[in-house]
Amino acid sequence: MDRMTATGGAALGIQHPYTVTNAVVTLPEEVSKITLADWHDSAAEYIRSELFVKKQFADDDELKMGGQIQKLVCFNIHICGLQRAQKYWDEMGGRERVRRSFRRKRQTAQNAMKLAFAGMYGDWGL
Repeated sequence: MDRMTATGGAALGIQHPYTVTNAVVTLPEEVSKITLADWHDSAAEYIRSELFVKKQFADDDELKMGGQIQKLVCFNIHICGLQRAQKYWDEMGGRERVRRSFRRKRQTAQNAMKLAFAGMYGDWGL
């Protein structure tokens, strides 16, 4: 099995998005647009599929950096490092994406209940 090193890859013209220093892999400081979109989609899916079942409302204390929901979301979408998590949450719209996901899921559930209620009892002035 051939092992590629950072210098060997550079010698072959291969560029890596990470650096290797004394066998420690360091992630780049910037986050690509694709990674950011994946994080947003993963956070929204996690809220809709798993977290909303247990918690329907999120207050500002839980949505601040270091709050319970922030920790759960960042852990679930595999954001490594406190600095990257803080940057995603505060500067890249993570908090707002989670807030919007809660609001949309709540609104969808309310609309489904209204339709079920109207179907069960007829449309009597609703």
